[in-house]
Amino acid sequence: MASPRSHLVPTWQQCMSLTDQQCRRIQALRDPNGIRANSTWEERHQDKLIRLYMTMMSFNQIETAMQPDVNRSYKTFQNYFRHWMFPLDRSEREQAVIELYNAVAGSNNPSPTPPPVQHPRPIPPSLPIRQSQPPQFQQQMTPQVLQQNNDFYPVMRPRELSTTNPHDRISTMTSASASSASSLYDETSNPRDSIFSDVSAVTLNSSMSSGSKYNMQPRPPMVAVNTFFMNSGNQFPIPPGSQMNSPAAISPSNQYHIPPRTLERIQPAPQQTPVPMQPRPMKAPKHDHKAGTWNGILNTVPCPTDHSKWKNFERFAPCTGCGFNALHALMLNARSISLGAFIDGMQRLDDLPRADFAGNGPLHFLAQSGVDMEHFSARPSWGDMTNQNSFGQNPVHVLNPQGLSDDELLSLLEWFQNRESPPGLLLTQRDIWARTPLHCLLQQPLPKSLYPRVIHAFPFFDHQLRSLNNSGKNIIKMMDKASQKIRSSSAADYAKLQAGITEVKLLLSEPSPYSNQQYGFHDIARGGRGNSNAAYAGIFYQCRICNQTNAHENSYLEQIECAIHAGRDRNAPDETGMTPPHAFLIHIRPAESHLESRSTETVSLFRVLLHAREALHVLDPEGNNLVYNASIRGYDEVLAYILSLETPERRVSMVNAVNKHGKSVLEATKDKIQSVLSEIQAAGIMGKKRRRDQLIADVKKLDACKQLLLKHRAELKPSAETRWRIVF
Repeated sequence: MASPRSHLVPTWQQCMSLTDQQCRRIQALRDPNGIRANSTWEERHQDKLIRLYMTMMSFNQIETAMQPDVNRSYKTFQNYFRHWMFPLDRSEREQAVIELYNAVAGSNNPSPTPPPVQHPRPIPPSLPIRQSQPPQFQQQMTPQVLQQNNDFYPVMRPRELSTTNPHDRISTMTSASASSASSLYDETSNPRDSIFSDVSAVTLNSSMSSGSKYNMQPRPPMVAVNTFFMNSGNQFPIPPGSQMNSPAAISPSNQYHIPPRTLERIQPAPQQTPVPMQPRPMKAPKHDHKAGTWNGILNTVPCPTDHSKWKNFERFAPCTGCGFNALHALMLNARSISLGAFIDGMQRLDDLPRADFAGNGPLHFLAQSGVDMEHFSARPSWGDMTNQNSFGQNPVHVLNPQGLSDDELLSLLEWFQNRESPPGLLLTQRDIWARTPLHCLLQQPLPKSLYPRVIHAFPFFDHQLRSLNNSGKNIIKMMDKASQKIRSSSAADYAKLQAGITEVKLLLSEPSPYSNQQYGFHDIARGGRGNSNAAYAGIFYQCRICNQTNAHENSYLEQIECAIHAGRDRNAPDETGMTPPHAFLIHIRPAESHLESRSTETVSLFRVLLHAREALHVLDPEGNNLVYNASIRGYDEVLAYILSLETPERRVSMVNAVNKHGKSVLEATKDKIQSVLSEIQAAGIMGKKRRRDQLIADVKKLDACKQLLLKHRAELKPSAETRWRIVF
């Protein structure tokens, strides 16, 4: 089913009114170096062909429209447009048409008067092209457009895209499905009251407008963050001029710091000249309690209670279903109250449990609430920030940069990179869907100029951009999916994400050692020996990883060690979405020794390959975890090793995993045992003694796996809480 036509695509009348000179300029934009093939084909009719291409006609329709002038097949038109460097894929073509039209549209291009409409839509901004931005955007803006309902979606401002307000970054988010954590914020229908009932009216009114508690007051633009304060050897960026830079603020006795701007928010400030560009309001947090998500981003344990409807957040009893408490409510609503109330709330609620049942700490909730740098700086220590929840998400996975200026966002990423050992762990960890924090952050609408800066702030960004998720989708498809979700609700955010796709494509087009498929873990898992000179096999061995001759043996184990030493990613999915640990369990390799069982041989490889937490929890394309794939194959030694790498609480969640088809690990293992028992009975009837002996050995291994699962409290039909709860 074709996707709906974008509001940003020019109309048929606008495309057909393009002059011959503009059509030739469009060709020049697609081929600035003049290297396109068949450039003289049907030269008299090329201008007409360009106009028809811009109308988003199908090539069958172009074939009909060109007759009888050009009697060619639609496939011929496809091939020639491909030679002229015009994209053929519908989504890519649509993006190219928007960019090309905005680049060539000018005052000399007659544009037909559109029919009157009851609700005019915003005029789309020019999408990114490397050369420059057309200046006609200000001319097209009308007062009628500026009078639209801007309860949440921003009005289009008469300015160029290059001058982007730091607060004007993310607007509307749309609802997420129950099965995806990559979707953006949803619309909420129940704005909540203040978290603290005892905070004075002066405090609340200073930070919220009379219309809505979630509409922020305009504030001066943030300046670049260039100072840091020290706390136990860790640096955290704070705004210049803050009292946190003073020796008194850094003392151990002063746990909570109130920057000087806090007084401006708490006490009535004198009337100032209105700021022309206000930060966009943030909608109230929404809890999809059945799916177990906050704002469609942060995953939690599914719960029978919708916490977004609770009115009084002073100090309520923690939820017995998901572990949600008042401290988490404070973090979620931090943007809707004053900074002083936020700091006071942290002091009074500091004795509450820090993590919910899924392992989400206060920083998880704060990071996705869209606050500014002062909220992150208000507490010197946030505890273990590398702790991933049961869905593999760390705070950077769920970061909502709406309240951060460009420089603050980059400083925050730099601080995250310097945390823990090894440095950069927070910026490279994968969630259970194999997405890195870079994958998640690029799915947020950002200014066009910020995308390259954000990308370069991540370690190994070139490799991360080319990494796939566990569905085999690349970053371009992830960003396009995110843009389609907000397309109908916010044309501005859709344009930002499409502009970001252009920037990412430009980066991916640059030469990189990761561009070509490399021999690595997946090939070894399939039984590859990695000899780059097959003609001399048995004489000498030249490794395809290190390119050295006879540097090591061609065994699976030594190849794995060589790949690790060469820096190959042990947790990167292939084009099918399969990670190396899953591949070593699923693929059957020729045995290297007849003295060891397949389980014993595989566990020796896992002891070298597997040690990182996120590699334990990334799912395969069918939604199976490592425990599932090891158990149903009777790899009891591998199963015991995998469980030994985790804490007892997380082991319960691991052995109670359920795949996409709703089958638990214990249920699948029991079904496998019954299947093998039936085969044993059939082999005995047919007199296949060797086959029967092998099946008996297999069923013993499967039974050993079943006993391990039961030992760690596996259930046949685990509840949602049992599946995802890791904090007791």
